[in-house]
Amino acid sequence: SAGQGQIAVLGTAFDVKIAPSERVSVVVTESKVAVSAGGGAAVGVSAGQEVSYDGRGVSPVRVADLDAVQAWRQDQIVFHDAPLDTVLSELGRYRRGHVQLLGGELGKRRVTAVFDAKRPDAALETIARNLDLRLLRATGYFAALVAR
Repeated sequence: SAGQGQIAVLGTAFDVKIAPSERVSVVVTESKVAVSAGGGAAVGVSAGQEVSYDGRGVSPVRVADLDAVQAWRQDQIVFHDAPLDTVLSELGRYRRGHVQLLGGELGKRRVTAVFDAKRPDAALETIARNLDLRLLRATGYFAALVAR
């Protein structure tokens, strides 16, 4: 069980990730799983595929980027054209404290990068430099990204 759904293991290998929004992603790397949520019928997900779900049900099955999904096993975080809001949320899983984005539309900026999961502060510095933002630090626990 994860979030508001169930994943039935059918002799397989898979990754499960719960987003801050409580939406759960399931990516199958070997064999097959059955995913159900929201009282709907189980959806079969095979190797190389992914779904996401919440209390309303399961998304359609789609092709997964297995290299990106499994990068955490090599201490990497991979983003392909991801919104900055999503990137900062994911980096927050690897960093103590809080990162605040100050500026209405900044969270919509797109990021494509591979970061070292063991060095989330270096990732913040790279993001600031490449998106022309200022990185402000109040303590080791608080950082903010703002427009220049």
